[in-house]
Amino acid sequence: MLRVLLITREPWRDDSNEGSVLSSWFNGQPMEFAQIYCKPGIPDSKCCKRFFQLTDKMAVKNLLRGEPMGAVVDLTAEANETKNTSEREKKSFYDFFRRHNWASFFLAQEFLWGLANWESKALEEFVDDFAPDVIFAPLCHSRYVMAIQRWASKRLNKPMAGIIWDDLYSFKQWHISPIYWLNRLLQRRSVKKTVDMCSRLYTLSPQQAEGFGALFHRSFDVLPKVGEMPESQPPAVDSGIRFIYAGGVYFGRLKTLALVKDALAKLNQAGYPCQLDIYSNSPDVESLEESGVCKVHTAVSAEELKALYAHSHVALHVEGFSRSNEHHFQLSFSSKIVDCLSSGCAVLAVCPSRNCGFRYLQASQAAVCVDQLEQLPAQLEMLVKDHEQRNLWAERAKSCLCANHTKEYVGALIHKQLSELSCETVNE
Repeated sequence: MLRVLLITREPWRDDSNEGSVLSSWFNGQPMEFAQIYCKPGIPDSKCCKRFFQLTDKMAVKNLLRGEPMGAVVDLTAEANETKNTSEREKKSFYDFFRRHNWASFFLAQEFLWGLANWESKALEEFVDDFAPDVIFAPLCHSRYVMAIQRWASKRLNKPMAGIIWDDLYSFKQWHISPIYWLNRLLQRRSVKKTVDMCSRLYTLSPQQAEGFGALFHRSFDVLPKVGEMPESQPPAVDSGIRFIYAGGVYFGRLKTLALVKDALAKLNQAGYPCQLDIYSNSPDVESLEESGVCKVHTAVSAEELKALYAHSHVALHVEGFSRSNEHHFQLSFSSKIVDCLSSGCAVLAVCPSRNCGFRYLQASQAAVCVDQLEQLPAQLEMLVKDHEQRNLWAERAKSCLCANHTKEYVGALIHKQLSELSCETVNE
């Protein structure tokens, strides 16, 4: 059986954004998995049961007390119960910095990991004992994670497959902070070193493959997130049209959702009942609450979300329109796009035109696509008033899902390619 070692920033959870993508690829595969992750959190994966954790707190203790970094994660119910409260507190701490996107924090974090000795005996024993055939490495904004990926590939002398979700490399960004650009330059060097060590490279969409291919002068294979075909038909409209958004509202998405809410409020006033339901735990999302127009709920599990989609008419995917956000996410493809396609609803995408996810939906004719905000009220009015158009766009979303995101296609692709990769010789 093929043995795959994943080295990521986030713990592998089936209910998280990155974790759900990994699970869509690997659940049911004849493979054995282990994961090294570098953030607080408790993993919860159906197909991976071996985990090793490294954290900022461990790095601090290593510097101050000389304590070795890293530990095998205890997945027993008793251990998880004692960790839950502290992990939630740590998550709120990280969410604060994610919300403000403070470059100084991320630079200090990299400095901490650069001084700490994360190459512990426990980590060496974990990777040696698992003895993987292939290393699977999602590249990310954290240089220390990519350093561990490179270290593991060298130590084990095993081939590495890398996947890039976001633009970690180009200079097409809009920031005036010198700290941001120092981070960017250091990150570019780390990304380039990691890409050069990867025997195979993946991304999530053809548009990303084209963009990253031009940046790195390498060939990228497309590995789409797997989606599930919806089982139910669109619900009746007796109580009005229900729009639904699920996910974070960072990086300008809050402002875009506010514009959607305001346009729906005008349609309600004109006698066309409609409501926006938002499921998110992001800070400030409560500011969107408006009686009869927008209801804010806490985030729900993937299974609960399926049931909510079944009682909705339009699934929303939005991005921020500020210049910095537009540049930052131009090569991104949100995993939430596939969730929207799987919802059974018509899909409305409100994003800048250069965003890869938006271009994918537009090229596939899988969603009502709005890249000019002045067009938003008219498109919302069409979706609220025109039953046939709503059903047409729901069918187009299903067609895209069937053509590009089935388990049969993606599962066979990744198993074949990783099996071939495991037979390759690594150049010293």
